[in-house]
Amino acid sequence: MHISLSIILSLLPFLPSSTAQSSPQKESQISRPATKDSTIYHSTSNSSCPSCPSKTCTKCTLGHATTLQANTTTNTSDGLASLRWLVAFEMPPLPRGVSAITRCTIQFPGLVRVMSAPVNVTVTEAVSSAWDEDTVSGENAPGELLGREGPLVNVQVPAFANLEALDVTEVCRKVVTGGEFSVYVGTVGGGLLEVWSRDSGNAAILHVFFF
Repeated sequence: MHISLSIILSLLPFLPSSTAQSSPQKESQISRPATKDSTIYHSTSNSSCPSCPSKTCTKCTLGHATTLQANTTTNTSDGLASLRWLVAFEMPPLPRGVSAITRCTIQFPGLVRVMSAPVNVTVTEAVSSAWDEDTVSGENAPGELLGREGPLVNVQVPAFANLEALDVTEVCRKVVTGGEFSVYVGTVGGGLLEVWSRDSGNAAILHVFFF
């Protein structure tokens, strides 16, 4: 039986394709609030803070303050002290079959007051999450891990802008489900960077993205 070429061509759109392409994977996300946070004083000289025990800045326990403050050039009555945020997160359980964590970010709430000039913000990993909001201070806070390339994050926040999401993928990929990790957030240069803390009801949020 003879079938014309025109009939065969007309049937091609309806024939099953042996090279059908699968749809691309969709990135999923799980989010969790910070489990604890605190401002940490790191004195750079013989600094005096009247509201701290023995008027010593590094003895201040600020784990239940309603804001977090970062400033590398804080003037005290007789010197300078640096302030950084110390924030902890618990790695959330991921669904079965997850092939890879694609990225992790931390989103802090809006600034308590906007900055009138740009400020550089850094993020470093703390060596431990074994600290307590009730007692953590500059004297007992965990140290930090610095790689060859310096901080995990070094970004500039423009004047009159809020802090963008900060990438902590390198840290969270090392943490098993249910494990904790902590990061320090600081500034380079002048200017006080202040955001609302967990105790204000506005905790920082960890976003974990995965396939």
